[in-house]
Amino acid sequence: CYSMQGMANFIFNLVSDAFININAYFVKPKEGKRFKEYATFLGDIGIVVQLKGHKETMKNMTKIRISASDRSVTVGGSKTIVKDHSVDLLIDDSSVVVRMGESTSNKKTSSVTVTVVEPSLAFEVSFVNNHVDLIFADDSGVSKNCHGIIGQFLHKEAKVINNEHININGRYIPVERLPVWDFVNANDSCLHAKAKGGFQAEGIIEGKYTDYIVESLFSPHFYYSKFKEL
Repeated sequence: CYSMQGMANFIFNLVSDAFININAYFVKPKEGKRFKEYATFLGDIGIVVQLKGHKETMKNMTKIRISASDRSVTVGGSKTIVKDHSVDLLIDDSSVVVRMGESTSNKKTSSVTVTVVEPSLAFEVSFVNNHVDLIFADDSGVSKNCHGIIGQFLHKEAKVINNEHININGRYIPVERLPVWDFVNANDSCLHAKAKGGFQAEGIIEGKYTDYIVESLFSPHFYYSKFKEL
């Protein structure tokens, strides 16, 4: 685990690889009094998928927006309100299929699952209050060159040394076991990186957190971008 709070009302790149780019708009939590003044959450998510078969049928790039404010997912110009349902997006080499699942009967657990068939990639975006959580289920399709705040750690091996350090991406990072506050199990814990500055992942991510700022929700352009426009 590591903390990269960024800045509210700015857009940061989370994942950047040759075929996919994922950005997020950072927001302040609604429950402001429960969090530090610098705390942020993920608001809207912007996803750009570019597969060879999409070149003619989708004008090279498929754009997907997952909005926390109204719990919706938009593919191209088609918007689906998620509310308390689960939604599956299945992306193959020529199309995006949107499937509405059954009601979860719990607005805190409504979600959008995005699955790219080839290269293999799957992640879930869950709606919680005025923000979303992002969890990867399959990152085997991303390349070793994948970057972004999250992407640089996907599909990478990390070596834990005596529960005191982690060796990943050539960086030797001190860690400590701390509880994780989440919406499912408050008793979870993880090895949390001891960042020098405390909340911007200093010494953990490559460069500075400001290197990951992008101009818009679908822009693939930032200092470490690996996205390749056809």
